[in-house]
Amino acid sequence: MRAVNRVRRSGRGRASGQSLVELALVAPILLVLIVGGAQIGALVYGGISVATAAQEGARVASEQPIKLRRVCGEWEFDGGGPRSDMPGGR
Repeated sequence: MRAVNRVRRSGRGRASGQSLVELALVAPILLVLIVGGAQIGALVYGGISVATAAQEGARVASEQPIKLRRVCGEWEFDGGGPRSDMPGGR
């Protein structure tokens, strides 16, 4: 009868401690991967933004060429006020 009444200890305390140690070892690696991915995304976004801005600037420059004139051997902008060839004087 003695074997029947014996209190059994479960290994749950050791298993939860092991899980905590495993989490402590894996969490920094996962954090580095997540933050690194976010930074790579920010770099790609910045590159795309610069490329889009350059493309848009080239488009605007092709639609509205700058008028230059030569005065006393140097180039200067011709005008600077509202443009008469644009709607609304812009």
